[in-house]
Amino acid sequence: MTERRKREGRLWDVWTRRKQYDRPGMKRYYQIRDRNQAWLVASAREVLAEKIDVRTLKTDLWNEGKKNERFFMDSPGINFGIDISGQVCRLAKEKAGGRLRVVNASIGFLPFRPQSFDLILDISTIDHFDEPEHAIKEYCRILKPQGVVLIVADNPFYLGFPVLQMQSFFKLHVPFKAFPPSRIRRACEGAGLRVVRSFYTYLHLPAFIAYFLEERRLLDRINQGRNVLWNIGKKYTVVLARKV
Repeated sequence: MTERRKREGRLWDVWTRRKQYDRPGMKRYYQIRDRNQAWLVASAREVLAEKIDVRTLKTDLWNEGKKNERFFMDSPGINFGIDISGQVCRLAKEKAGGRLRVVNASIGFLPFRPQSFDLILDISTIDHFDEPEHAIKEYCRILKPQGVVLIVADNPFYLGFPVLQMQSFFKLHVPFKAFPPSRIRRACEGAGLRVVRSFYTYLHLPAFIAYFLEERRLLDRINQGRNVLWNIGKKYTVVLARKV
């Protein structure tokens, strides 16, 4: 890992110590997030030609280390996870209990051989990175032929994105970046990946809104819906691409 990446890792170590999530009152919210992320991963697995003994890489472990989210740790197959923060890696390794192979690394330099993975899950990692094209080339390098990458990235057209920018500026939140969906798709195509699907989702919402919609059985419909009404201002761009 380069000196620059090490500095970024130390910055994330600081954020790891600052941010606290394990609050009993949020258990229901994290269960909803788990379900939403499981839906996205299931969408990616549907694209895979080979679905047995899938080797999967998740490109950050913040949720596993800080939020006790279980869906990836408990997923079938051979699962690897990386994180640029050594602190997050330590927490994730403790909580995984041997069910997850953890590596301290950056998406800018993945310490794996070419054609190592069937599936790569980038669930809001790339939107903390300055060079999405470089990261996507790395994903393509380590994907097996016909392997699939799921990229979930902040949408700069999301109505609440200016608030995230202000929070980042005043160091109230981890730094966020956002890339137009067209840039993510072009980066995939330029790296040798074929875009299979592209859509928008919320993935997660403020807790009080999520609970309100969940009680009315509207949450999944809004989160997973594809019509124009549901897509106005959604927080995340989702791109599913396959190595050709």
